[in-house]
Amino acid sequence: MPRFEIAVYNAEVANIVSRGEHHKRLDDGWAETRYIEMNAPSLSEAHLRAQSKYPTSAGFVVQSVTPLEQD
Repeated sequence: MPRFEIAVYNAEVANIVSRGEHHKRLDDGWAETRYIEMNAPSLSEAHLRAQSKYPTSAGFVVQSVTPLEQD
């Protein structure tokens, strides 16, 4: 199955951290972009899965979904 790299951060955490405070549920690291690998049958499915796992309603921003090279 194809593998994708998901770039995601949390805008709520970034805003709170910029004020010198801490989010109640998420660690400060979510203020910065994290790169997560995910298997999915297609680019569009990878994007849907990323949005499901990291919902906008919870402050997450999926910046990009990039196919990884297959060996």
